[in-house]
Amino acid sequence: MKKTVEIIEELKRFIPVDEDAPESNDILLDNILEDLFENEDAHLVIPSLFELMENYPDVDFGAPGTIVHTLETFDGQYEEQLYLSLKREPTVLSVLMLNRIINSLSDPKEKNENIELLRQISISDNINENAKEEARSFYDYQLKNLVS
Repeated sequence: MKKTVEIIEELKRFIPVDEDAPESNDILLDNILEDLFENEDAHLVIPSLFELMENYPDVDFGAPGTIVHTLETFDGQYEEQLYLSLKREPTVLSVLMLNRIINSLSDPKEKNENIELLRQISISDNINENAKEEARSFYDYQLKNLVS
C-alpha cells in the first residue's frame, strides 16, 4: 500500500500523455490514486490535485474523471482549495467542479455568488481560453435555470 506522501510525490512527477497514448491520463491517475483512501491522511492530496490541473490546463483528465471524483470524495474539505484554484488559474475541470457545486446549492444567496464567480471567470482576460468558454457555457446554463 502506498502512503499518501508517496502518492503526492507521484502526482508531482506526473507528466500527462498524449490523447493517442494506449492508456488515458484518467486511467494513469486512477492507478496512482488506487491506495489513497486506505490512508487516514488521504485529504493531504487535495492541493496536489489542484496543482496538477493548474499545471496542465489543456490536458484531458476526463470529465469529470478521476481527479474530480477523488476531490469530491472530500466533501467539506476540498471546496476552499477549489476557490483558491479558481482565483489562481481556472481550468476546465475546476470550472466544471464549480458548476457541480452550484447545482447542489439550495441557498439562493450562495448560489448567486457562485454563479457570479462563473461570470467573472467567463469575462476574465488572463485565463485559459478553454476554461473561459466552459465558464461562459455554464453561466448561460445557470441563468436559464434561474429563470425557469
